[in-house]
Amino acid sequence: ITQNKRLTLEDLEDTWDRGIPRINTLFEKDRHVLAYDKGWRVRTDFKQYQILKQNPFWWTHQRHDGKSWNLNNYRTDMIQALDGVEGILEHTLFKGTYFPT
Repeated sequence: ITQNKRLTLEDLEDTWDRGIPRINTLFEKDRHVLAYDKGWRVRTDFKQYQILKQNPFWWTHQRHDGKSWNLNNYRTDMIQALDGVEGILEHTLFKGTYFPT
């Protein structure tokens, strides 16, 4: 396998019956291994039970959804949209406990 080989239609012919692959997958270094790597989805799902560290972003996928660093901006935008920390406490905690403000 040459490193900078151009991808041709003949390279893809055996994959047409398995669906059209993503562009990302076509240009990965280990794309030839992907055809034989059955069960990767099950392995990744069960990896959460082997690794004891809790993942708070289990609902995201780094390749599909991007990095999680932009959630910091989301946090500040949401706090600002809800009238700041005082506004959030005023409408939730104090209202629920009938605390006079």
